[in-house]
Amino acid sequence: TPVFNKKGDMAILTRYAADFTPLTSLPHFITGTQLAQAVGIRHTLERARTRWPEATGILYYKLNDNNPAISWSTVDWYGTPKMAYHILRQAFRPLHACVLFDQLSSIGEPLSVPVYLLDDADALSAMAWQVVVRAFNAKLEQVAQAEFAGQGTAGRVKKLGALDLSPDQTQSIPLFIVSEVRSGRSTLRTFYWINYTGIQGCLFQLPETRLALTAGPDRLTVRNTGEKPAVAVHFVSEAGPDTFHCDDSFFWMEPGECRDIAVNQTGDVHAVAWNAEPTAAG
Repeated sequence: TPVFNKKGDMAILTRYAADFTPLTSLPHFITGTQLAQAVGIRHTLERARTRWPEATGILYYKLNDNNPAISWSTVDWYGTPKMAYHILRQAFRPLHACVLFDQLSSIGEPLSVPVYLLDDADALSAMAWQVVVRAFNAKLEQVAQAEFAGQGTAGRVKKLGALDLSPDQTQSIPLFIVSEVRSGRSTLRTFYWINYTGIQGCLFQLPETRLALTAGPDRLTVRNTGEKPAVAVHFVSEAGPDTFHCDDSFFWMEPGECRDIAVNQTGDVHAVAWNAEPTAAG
């Protein structure tokens, strides 16, 4: 914050970062704090969105910094988006399927998470739609699925039902929930991670997959060429992260899936995931 450590900031940052990563290096510490930021804001924001019309507008603190500081911004002083920036872009989509959690650790416990369809702009008014929610264990094996379908307007907020998991299905560290809206030819997807406090660093100890990257005019094409889902696919610009911008980042990819991502530059950019090594454009 602008008055850094006047309120015990380092103790707070250290406490929450340690939920995600061993604090053995500055990069680990940065990753841990940014994961904590994404978790802390995203779940609160999505719960507020489901409360229409009691909640009619949602903002979060804060987007950017107004001075050189280590702060709760999602875009740093230099203009580089942090992890939470991309996660919150997904949570703010006008058309979005979200899952609500009362707690983020349910290891070996029955779990029922409600599923909501949000459609602020009535994009589904003239088409069939489907919401699919799946759970994956630490081996990135699917252990549960729930499907909901409809035709036409869903309203701003529609509670569809729940994804139910047994104690055997939640006996996984970590556990991932993937939700997506399928309509027409488009699929909008987001993913959640829970049970991560059971083993420090478990989000980065997943079965490996492989990515392939090709560059075209104003876009990058990334493909998951492995046999496991790619978790948190994102991009690293060696030329300068403060000048690189992309249309989506930190997303889930199925085995064999290919995605085109609009970008403002393609040189010296690598694709990477929590379970895939960096790969440059071929």
